[in-house]
This record gives sequence, C-alpha cells and structure tokens, in this order.
Amino acid sequence: TIIPLGVDQYRLRGGGLVDAAKFFPLYFWCVTLGAMVAYTAVSFLQMFVGYTYGLIPPVTCYSICVLTIQTQRKQFYLSPPNGSPLSAVANVLIAGYRQRNISPVGPSPSAVPTSPSSTASSSFQDAH
Repeated sequence: TIIPLGVDQYRLRGGGLVDAAKFFPLYFWCVTLGAMVAYTAVSFLQMFVGYTYGLIPPVTCYSICVLTIQTQRKQFYLSPPNGSPLSAVANVLIAGYRQRNISPVGPSPSAVPTSPSSTASSSFQDAH
C-alpha cells in the first residue's frame, strides 16, 4: 500500500513521529473524499450518461497516481524491507497462545467482597 511510503517521507526527512502522525489524518481525509466522489459522481455518470463514461474518472485518477509515483520515485526516501508483516503477526499470535493461562489484569477474586453485608451490596439491595 501507499501508507508506509507516505509515512517514510516524514520520518526519514527528520520530521519524526509527530510529523508522521500528521500524514494519517490527511491520507484518510483524501480517501474519504475520494470515496464520496466515487459513490456520487461516478455512480451518476454510470447510471445517467453511460457505463463507459463512469469508468473514465477512476482510470484517469489511477493513471495520474501511477505516473506521479513513477516519475518522482527518485525523490522518495525508501526504507529497506524489515521482513514480512505476517511473521510479526504470527509472533504475536504465538506469544498470545503461550500466555493464555495468565490470569486477567484486575483485582483477584479473593479481593472482591462476596458477603451481602458489604456496602455495595446493601446499597444495591436498598435501591431495589
């Protein structure tokens, strides 16, 4: 996807994580705007003008994107691959499987009062 490439432009140029965090709202705003255009204008073109004419805007946008990336790729900062994200997901799943018998975080069952004379229980019973 294009997201790692966009974030690397901020991070590798010395912007740090704060500037990289600014990329995500802009990216998702553009994706949302593109979806709105696709759901309205493209659908209108396909329904009322012609199906083939409805394909022209998406093909034009994708072509511009591909041409821009190909012509400007020498300007991009590229980070070397760090391995497969699937191996990271597999490591998380394996660690979770190995630690499945760990008790949940929170008070232990012995710390929770069970007698009906406790304040929480009596106030609950008084209310009902």
